[in-house]
Amino acid sequence: MKEKLLITTLLFYSFQSQTQVRYKKFHIKVQSQLKKPIKLIYKTSSNNSIIETTKFSKNGVAQFSGLIDEPVLARIIIDTMMEKHFFLEPKKLNLTISINNDKKIKTLLNGSITNQEMEYNEQLLNNITQDSFLIKKFYYDSLFMIKHPSSFYTAFLLNYYVYDVDENISKSIYEMLPPKIKSMPTGISIKEKLQEISGIKSVKKYLNTVLIDTLGERVAVKTIIEQNNYTLLDFWASWCIPCRNNVANLKNLVFQYSQKSFSILSISQDKLMTEWKRAIKMDSSYMFNHLIDIEGDFHKELLINYIPIKVLITNSFEILGIYSGKWIGKMKLQQKLKSLLNE
Repeated sequence: MKEKLLITTLLFYSFQSQTQVRYKKFHIKVQSQLKKPIKLIYKTSSNNSIIETTKFSKNGVAQFSGLIDEPVLARIIIDTMMEKHFFLEPKKLNLTISINNDKKIKTLLNGSITNQEMEYNEQLLNNITQDSFLIKKFYYDSLFMIKHPSSFYTAFLLNYYVYDVDENISKSIYEMLPPKIKSMPTGISIKEKLQEISGIKSVKKYLNTVLIDTLGERVAVKTIIEQNNYTLLDFWASWCIPCRNNVANLKNLVFQYSQKSFSILSISQDKLMTEWKRAIKMDSSYMFNHLIDIEGDFHKELLINYIPIKVLITNSFEILGIYSGKWIGKMKLQQKLKSLLNE
C-alpha cells in the first residue's frame, strides 16, 4: 500500500513567482532484494515537500510516480538503514540497490543526466579531507558551471551560489543557460536573485526610509548605519528557519567586532510585531539593532525576494559585500571583516 503526504513549508525563504508551472510526469522503478519499507522525499518548485511511502513487491520491485516541473533533488530512504540522494527528472528512471561483498549498500541510477553530472562532480571530492572539503567543493562546482553552461546542474549550482560568486561571473553563466532552462523555476529564481543584487546596490537611494523599532518608534535606516564604521544589514523574518539558524553566527560577529565600530541591523519583513518580537526574545538577539518593515516597502524598493541575505555597508553608505546565509557566504563575510578590522 502506498501513502503520499504533502507538506507545505516555509523553508527556503522565497516569495512565490507569478509564473505558470508546467508539470511533467516522472516514474521511478526501484529494484532491491532488501524488501524493507521504502520512502521517496522530494520538493516541488513551489516549495512543497512530497513524501511517498510504499513497500517492495515479492519480486523486489517498488515504484513511484508523480508530477514535477524540472529536475529536483530527491532522497530514497529504505528502513532508515540506507539513504540515497539523487536528481529526480520528469521521465522514467531505474534505481537498483544491492549489497556488495563488504556488506555495503551500492546504488545505480539510470535515466537522469543531471544526476550523472552531480555524481561526476562529487567523485572529484572522494579523497578530499574534511578540513578542505567545502572549499574544494566550491572550486569544483564553480569549474563545472563554467565548463558546462548548457547543463541544468549548472543552473542548480548557480541558484545555490549566486550571491557568493562574483556578480559578473554569475550574470555571464546565467546568460549562457539555454532558454528552456531559463524558463524553468530554477532559471527564473536565478534571474530574480540577480535582479535582487542590482536592487540592493541601489540601497543608498532608500536609506531615508523610516521603519519601526522594538519600542514602536519610527527610525530612519540611515541613522543607525551612521553610528558605526561598518554595519551588516541582515534581512530576515521570524518564519524563516535558515534566517533563525544564522543568529548564532551573527552573535559571534558582534562579540568579536563590537569594539571595532561594527554592528548588525536586522530588518524583518514580518507582518506582525508580536511574531517579530517573540522571535527576537527566543533568539536572544538583543545585541542587534532591530527594525521591522511591516508594509514591505523597503524590501520592494531593493527587490528583495529571497532571505536570508546580508549586506555589509559603511557609514558613508558604500556597499562592501552581499552575502547569503550559506556556509560560503558566512566564510566570505568573516574574511571580509578580518581584512577590514585587522584581525
